[in-house]
Amino acid sequence: MFLRDEEVSSRITKPDTSIIDLDTNVTFFLLECTLDNFLVGSSDISMLEINQTKNGVNRKIETQVNGVNSKLAKIDLTNETELCGVNRYFCFYKDKPVVEPKSVYVGRKARMVSEDDILCISENRKYLTCDFTAIEYCDLPTIYTLSVARSGSLCALHYSKDLNLWRFNSSTKRCEYQSAHKEITMKLESENKFGKTAMNFTINNYDLLRPGLIENFKIFEITTRSVLVEWSLPKSPMDAHRLFEFQFRLASELVRETSLFQNFTFSSDQKQTHTIEDLLPFTRYKLQIRSRLALPKARNFEDVYWSDWVSTVFATEACAPELAPLMIPGGYSIRKRINNRITVDVYWKGVPEQFWNGPEFGYDVEAISSSGVRIQPKVVLTDMATFENLAFGSYRVEVTSRNALGRAKLVGSTTIFLSHRDQRPIIKRVSRKENFHQISWYPLSDNKTPRNYTLLFCDLDHTGSCTHALGFQLIRNSSSSVNFSSEYPMNFALAANYEDHSSSLTWTECIVEQYGGVDNPDFDLGNISHHSFVVYIKDRCEQKSWIQKYDIEYWPVESPQKVQNVIVMPYNDVIVIGQLHPDTRYNVSVTSIDDAGIPMTSYRIITTQKKVPVFPIFLYTILGSALIILAALRVMRYVKRVKNIKVDLPIGLEEIFEPVKLDNPFCTKNEKSNVHKQVIFNDWDESILYDEECEDEPEIETTHEESTIESEPIKPTQNTGYVEANFRIQNLTSPIPISNSIEMETINHPTEPDQEELKAENLSEQETSTTKALQPLNRPVATGGYVPVSQVLSINKASSLEPKAQTSVQRSGYVDLNNLIRPQNPLV
Repeated sequence: MFLRDEEVSSRITKPDTSIIDLDTNVTFFLLECTLDNFLVGSSDISMLEINQTKNGVNRKIETQVNGVNSKLAKIDLTNETELCGVNRYFCFYKDKPVVEPKSVYVGRKARMVSEDDILCISENRKYLTCDFTAIEYCDLPTIYTLSVARSGSLCALHYSKDLNLWRFNSSTKRCEYQSAHKEITMKLESENKFGKTAMNFTINNYDLLRPGLIENFKIFEITTRSVLVEWSLPKSPMDAHRLFEFQFRLASELVRETSLFQNFTFSSDQKQTHTIEDLLPFTRYKLQIRSRLALPKARNFEDVYWSDWVSTVFATEACAPELAPLMIPGGYSIRKRINNRITVDVYWKGVPEQFWNGPEFGYDVEAISSSGVRIQPKVVLTDMATFENLAFGSYRVEVTSRNALGRAKLVGSTTIFLSHRDQRPIIKRVSRKENFHQISWYPLSDNKTPRNYTLLFCDLDHTGSCTHALGFQLIRNSSSSVNFSSEYPMNFALAANYEDHSSSLTWTECIVEQYGGVDNPDFDLGNISHHSFVVYIKDRCEQKSWIQKYDIEYWPVESPQKVQNVIVMPYNDVIVIGQLHPDTRYNVSVTSIDDAGIPMTSYRIITTQKKVPVFPIFLYTILGSALIILAALRVMRYVKRVKNIKVDLPIGLEEIFEPVKLDNPFCTKNEKSNVHKQVIFNDWDESILYDEECEDEPEIETTHEESTIESEPIKPTQNTGYVEANFRIQNLTSPIPISNSIEMETINHPTEPDQEELKAENLSEQETSTTKALQPLNRPVATGGYVPVSQVLSINKASSLEPKAQTSVQRSGYVDLNNLIRPQNPLV
């Protein structure tokens, strides 16, 4: 009690009891608050109030003055839900409680649980369990008791607050339970603040059976598609000749779903076997089995009477695959094109792993040209194959699945078309919001309408290809967009299927989340000539996804009224602008217009090049060509001259040979050449060149003694550039002080069949003897028109002089006399 200065107190005087039973049909009760030690003139009855608190909520009760020191409130019970439960009331004087609160319970007796809501199970006839959900009316606590009606012994009930569940278990041995009895009568009582309620119910101990675990569960006769299962039930005399229902649960490691199949029954005394069919080859399974009593009338809580699962594991036999991969039109993509040779990727939806049917699974892929040539791919993956160096044309691609036990009989095939003009659609935008993708594309530029579209999709690893989790979808030809649901970002490609062919795939370049506006277009100008230039648009894919078109305008700076424009689509990055004036400044603007029609513009200025006259270029080209031809002729003449190599004769050889005199065959008998000439052999016409004119020369008659060394006539060789000649080497006696003199009288030219021998005359015996003394002991002897190198090199070993130019030496070991250049005789 709280005391005031007035030293007064208050209290709840009505109702007289704290329990109000609604089952007595009471409709209201009175609530009175009395102020004690009331002092007239000093206490104010208007300051007295009554408050109610229920479930933590406070509210003020409407009251009336009842005399000089109390207030009275009438509480209506027609709204049972508001008052049912525990209500606490306080008296307040000057906004503060002056007495302890009074609790008033409003409600009814505890409700009884329905017999149908009680679940009793005979666990393999060993013990009995019963469960039911507690009913607590108006949040008032209720206590339940259970007993066996026949014996009157109490059974222990345990309450689970979390589940609001009461449970009875006879295994605690707190009450009498006879498992051999077919029917058992039980008594259930409930009690709360308002009183007790009792109910008797009967259970059928036989029908409430939940069987024990399956025994001897075994697998036999395993094949690629089926197994034989055998099992047995726990033995019980009371279950003899009764029917039991069995249920299997089958799950594989490759299939996430679990299949259930049942509805077959066996008598407890029968042999329990069953054949499970429609299995997958080369698959590991987990098989489970359970049982329950089959009754003609369904029980409440029927599903809880199944026994617990018993499991076993087995694997089916392997065999050759039976399915082929799924291939649809347009499932190919051109990777690159070089010199009319194409590298192409062909896609298919692979056979699911559960249908591989054996180890070492893979695909055999080949492309067949229109002429029947079979081409093998460069790379084969799970869902694609790559062909390289294909020519333009159509190819039929065939894909067959295989494993270690053989190949599938079914073949997946599609036709790819490689042409210069690929009529494929172009993806405009792929936008993603939450778990949805929207794919939109531009209308085809030509008037040819496709039969439908092929949409390829897979997990987004990188744009431009798919490596796994690949799928296809056909879209009607009237659509220009499609929605796709996926939790993760996806990669998409689109192809058009016509009546007679299919295009290749167009890939997604980027994925945009939401529209945030576009910036001014970014572009460059290049390849500027006197009459044209090229516009290179450099906007990113994310910006192009929201652009509807580009408007390119250009005009001369000096003539702004002469504006011309070109409208291009966003997928055109290179635009050629032509028919311009040379040496002119132009303004160039590029305007991007988004889907909402909002324009954004950028500007550039260029100057075209001056026009170069054509005639001077043509004249310079002609003169340059003439100079090149003259230089080539000069080089040819120089090479022709250089090929005739001149070599000075060593001093040792001068003692043997003297310069050869050639008579001009065109001179008369009395006309002789006044200069010793060199025989020049031309590699092209094998001719002897004569430069000097003939002149008259008196004949000189000499007498000499002839001593000759005959040699074999020179035989002509094919294409050697030499002529056939006969010659003799003689000892000469001449008044001229020369050690040796060899003169060729005639040379047999190919046009003159007659040949003369070379003659040498001795001028005098005295000179002959002098000459012989000066001659070397061993002279070179010509054989077949050649002199052995060994003879030439051994003529004068003491000489230290070397020739100025090296003569050509044949591999046979001989030196061609015709290639030796005779030194000019200074005395002639």
